[in-house]
Amino acid sequence: MRQFIYFLKRPLHFIKTGLIKGTWGQIKYRFPAKKINTIVITGTDGKTTTSNLVYHILNSNNKKTGLISTVAAKIGKKEL
Repeated sequence: MRQFIYFLKRPLHFIKTGLIKGTWGQIKYRFPAKKINTIVITGTDGKTTTSNLVYHILNSNNKKTGLISTVAAKIGKKEL
């Protein structure tokens, strides 16, 4: 019986979590994540310093950059 109830509720999961809206957005804007290179920095210490160093190196080499950290959010040279 439990599996049957789960089977009935499963389609609602996609509506509730917004996966359908996200998929529609991906199709509408032609999968923009495929055109973006992403660098992710994880660990215990030094993430903000490392991400700022990478941001400044790429920015000084005229690459389009963006940065989101605990300190600031930057797009190109503009700080938000």
